[in-house]
Amino acid sequence: MTKCDYSGKTRFNSEGEAQRALARIRRKPRAKYPFRYYLCDKCNGLHLSASPERPAEERPIILADQFKQYLIVN
Repeated sequence: MTKCDYSGKTRFNSEGEAQRALARIRRKPRAKYPFRYYLCDKCNGLHLSASPERPAEERPIILADQFKQYLIVN
């Protein structure tokens, strides 16, 4: 296991590694438990998360029009 250069989180190379880590963590008493893993688009590894995944329809949609003022057009 290594660390993600972008997030600093532990990087798992396979679903099996991530699942074993989740099982190991759940055996210890904690206030908050990670309950899922997700693919990091920065390092292409898997990370653990205690946040629920939001369905695609609830994720924010960023429109280019909203950020026109920040774009530099030549």
